Amino acid sequence: MVFRGLGNVLKKERHLYHKLVDVYFQRKAWIDGVTHVDWILKTLGPNLKSAVDHFLPNASTSVKERVLQYYICDNLSAHTSRETRTTLSKYHTKPWFLPQRPRTTARL
Repeated sequence: MVFRGLGNVLKKERHLYHKLVDVYFQRKAWIDGVTHVDWILKTLGPNLKSAVDHFLPNASTSVKERVLQYYICDNLSAHTSRETRTTLSKYHTKPWFLPQRPRTTARL
């Protein structure tokens, strides 16, 4: 979940967030490049690794490292950046971009 602001919230408020919900702060509450990479590292990436471990529990590490996953995203600059591609590659994941048509995301 991305909130507007810089994260200057009281500790007692932070304890109210559910432990399974990752909370991020961004000045305007949108996913910019920095927030997106941070989200991949802290939220998406560990879940990608867990998915491979879940579906291939008895596979060797070398087999698991050859599994390729795709991350479906639109053409937002945060998704198309070099930093995003590099970070996704650490999890053996490639971005798969939706067509560049007006309102493609809205149609899904």
